Amino acid sequence: MSYMDSNLWFCFALLLIIEGLMPLLFPTRWKVLVGYVARLPAEKIRTLGFILVGLGLISLMLL
Repeated sequence: MSYMDSNLWFCFALLLIIEGLMPLLFPTRWKVLVGYVARLPAEKIRTLGFILVGLGLISLMLL
């Protein structure tokens, strides 16, 4: 496995850990948040996704 492959798997594993913290530590609040997001219009969810992807790309460029 190349260095880039191992970094990619490391990042993916770290993402899963971070994403799992909220439902692990605060399951009730997480359910409320998921319910809130489910009620949002698709356009707002798309805008949020665009902002998050943009922030991620900017963060990668600054590393």
